[in-house]
Amino acid sequence: MYLSESAAVRTNTLAGTGNTTISGSVKGWTNDVGSACGLTYTGTAGTLTLSGANTYSGLTTISGSGGTLVLAGSNASSGGTTLTAGTWH
Repeated sequence: MYLSESAAVRTNTLAGTGNTTISGSVKGWTNDVGSACGLTYTGTAGTLTLSGANTYSGLTTISGSGGTLVLAGSNASSGGTTLTAGTWH
């Protein structure tokens, strides 16, 4: 999954109430160079699992009131993680 179609910085937001697994790699963009794309999870219930080899370099934010983010793959994200609500595993 590419977070941007170009080198432009983007933050992608995933939301919902069910369980979702992204098993493929999450990357900043096609070349995965020079783009600090981030990922925000705002789920209010359920779990988002990232189980692929993730290499995006932007911030990962968990801000849902009851959602859970599980990093199960090799996560080389260098942008850091912010937890404002929810759970991080």
